[in-house]
Amino acid sequence: MYDYDDDDYDDDDGYTYEDAVPDRKGEARTMAMKEVLEMQAAVVDEVARITCLSASAATLLLDDCFWSRDVALERYVENPEAVLRKLRLTPESASHENTLRSGPPGTRIVCEICALDYASDEVSCLSSCGHYFCKECWQDHIKAHVHSNLLATHCPALHCEEVVGIRCMMQLLDDGSDKATSVMTEVYREYLSRFVHASPSLYWCPNPVGCTGIIHVEVPPLQGQGVTCDVCHRAFCLRCASEPHRPATCDNMRRWRQYCTAEGLSMALILVKMKRCSKCHKDIEKNGGCNHMTCKCGHQFCWVCGHDWSSHTGDYYSCKNASAASSTDDSDGVRQSKRFLYHFERYTLHLDSAKRDATFIDTYAVDNTATITQQPSHNVGAVLPRPDCGINALEVMTLIKNTLMTARSVIAHAYVQMYYLDDKSREASMMAHRVGKLEETTEQLSGNMIDYLRLSKSNPGPLLDTVHMVDNWQKVICEA
Repeated sequence: MYDYDDDDYDDDDGYTYEDAVPDRKGEARTMAMKEVLEMQAAVVDEVARITCLSASAATLLLDDCFWSRDVALERYVENPEAVLRKLRLTPESASHENTLRSGPPGTRIVCEICALDYASDEVSCLSSCGHYFCKECWQDHIKAHVHSNLLATHCPALHCEEVVGIRCMMQLLDDGSDKATSVMTEVYREYLSRFVHASPSLYWCPNPVGCTGIIHVEVPPLQGQGVTCDVCHRAFCLRCASEPHRPATCDNMRRWRQYCTAEGLSMALILVKMKRCSKCHKDIEKNGGCNHMTCKCGHQFCWVCGHDWSSHTGDYYSCKNASAASSTDDSDGVRQSKRFLYHFERYTLHLDSAKRDATFIDTYAVDNTATITQQPSHNVGAVLPRPDCGINALEVMTLIKNTLMTARSVIAHAYVQMYYLDDKSREASMMAHRVGKLEETTEQLSGNMIDYLRLSKSNPGPLLDTVHMVDNWQKVICEA
């Protein structure tokens, strides 16, 4: 596929098998909602203690200052009157925390919203204003404000400026009913989201089906670097909330997705999934498998480059005859389309290959339960592990599966990055060389893995050697 010199990169750098297993534990960790709520409460309590404000007033102040403790304290110290006016609080209402109060025992009280008559223990009011409402009306009032300035929710009475506060909301919603439980979940989520979105070290898991995981990381990872949520086990890029996509940048992926959802994808899907036999000129659709195609007319050819299979160079899943663009195309539009299709085809090819490898491993690795002793590596300069070191076959296959999944993803997204590089630049040339090397070692690992499973080999040494090479080339590409 690419022209490169094997001497440009030296794989023989000496290593142990332990070094071949990359450390996949990042600095990010998944926090439960309860843990983040405690972190949020600690900030509120600190600001309330220093400013002598109630917890509800301190919460409003922090939310107005994007949950920056230092900014909130600075603004309040400089001009407390102006701050309270902006928050629609009086000095009296800001200095005390409202609590819920039931009506006088043995009396009947009319709800000020629905105008129905209730027993005293069926209505509640804030301790500072005395406006009584039934529990259902309170819950409806809170639900109406969940996504509309929740923290500044006031008493439902007309012209009453008393703030309800999160603690009172939780008390009003704590009756065990499905409706109240649903609203309580929404309140917690909205209240916590204000804090998470303002924090530079906290991120909601962006799983589109919903997830309660919150990722905490002190220093945001590089663009495209994957972080895994321990709740739903989904990996994503913290910067753009899409799938991990190193070495492509977030802007590369944004533009790539926009192009793929427009006219480019329609053309690509047609030309990637359907090609014409060069002998009988009938259309052929490819829905999986390797690149060795056999037409009904008997003609055998390579799916990637279209040449006769007899002249094919490479294995069943890679091709070295393909070129990025045809020099015979005179139209810029045709060249650009061909160039996009070249990168798009390889992007989808490696993502499909990742699924194929994973399915193969999951299918055939189940019966490999014996403990396998590592054998000496024949790589010059390799440092062997201890003679008594054993490794389980399933651990070997898990390592290979993870390595293949990561490598395929890196290769696929490297083609996205190369699409936005100038083909004639040195950067594009170096990237093409490195990607070619990673493709070569990845296909080698995939082939060795198939032999290892099908032939029941007991020596994982060559596999681990190849894992090390694949991991090295991934690092070269992603850290360039």
